[in-house]
Amino acid sequence: MLVLVLAAVAAPEAPAWMAGCWEADGFSETWLGPVGGVLSGAALSRNRDGSASWEHLWVGPIDGQLAYVATPSGQERTVFPATEVTDARAVFENPEHDFPQRITYENRDDVRAVRVEARDGDEWRGFDLAFRACGTLGEPVTSGRPPEPAEPPCDAPDPEIASALATAAASDRAEPSDAARRLHRAIAHVAVAERRVCSADDALNAAQLLQHGPPADLRLAHDLFAHACASGVAEACPLQRETWDRVLVGQGRPQWYGTQWSVKPGTTEACAIAVDPEATDALRVAAGHAPLEAFVVATWAKHGVASPKPKQRTLAALAKAGWVCEP
Repeated sequence: MLVLVLAAVAAPEAPAWMAGCWEADGFSETWLGPVGGVLSGAALSRNRDGSASWEHLWVGPIDGQLAYVATPSGQERTVFPATEVTDARAVFENPEHDFPQRITYENRDDVRAVRVEARDGDEWRGFDLAFRACGTLGEPVTSGRPPEPAEPPCDAPDPEIASALATAAASDRAEPSDAARRLHRAIAHVAVAERRVCSADDALNAAQLLQHGPPADLRLAHDLFAHACASGVAEACPLQRETWDRVLVGQGRPQWYGTQWSVKPGTTEACAIAVDPEATDALRVAAGHAPLEAFVVATWAKHGVASPKPKQRTLAALAKAGWVCEP
């Protein structure tokens, strides 16, 4: 069994900013420490067939040099000596390994950007991950009321990223495979991590790609749709309302706008998922949405679903008439 002996003398230390629990689409990493200049970590990822891959990770001094040690899914360990370590960036390389040969971590405010790559002739090829602190996106909300639109992550426009977002969004609207959608979300993650979501169209396209992902992506999609809507992109407004309701329903809370509906257990009768009583029709109309009854009637008619028609346009009347699903 391999034992890593840490020298008592001054040695290079693992960067403390890598510590913590981090998650991206289908990936998660947890780093403990640093203690004595060492970080100990574990990584878990979801494969295309739904199975899991895991990896033991370690960053610390070996023979007086800082190194990144990876032991994937019970295989032999691989050592990647550090070639650069700063307060914002850590690069580990092993040119003798097949893939990866270089692993780069970057500290970008609330994002840990990771680049995994290897040489292909004269070029480096690989993939990017944008990790965020576990639970910081898609976290339980304290109120059903939609938040005010926030500025998108933008340091400087990037025509290539903007073009990639637009192309992926156009493809996404054609209902591609799950694998294609995962690739599309990766493009959006790169745009967010690189802080290149600079226009309302960029925000719309990135949100279009992220809305099909896990809760963290869905919450980010809502925020980007909200920015695009506030910037005058009409197409984004109904999507912002739908994604906010999906965020709430996904967290077991009543929805706000009434866009999500289901079927009563044991029947074929449709019903609207419970709506927050604080969400009045006046607030819905002010947000550009239809009153609840009018919206539900129009939606069900669009889908060929017969619906009762209570005389009063109140939440109590809707619930009494069976329009609102039982909790």
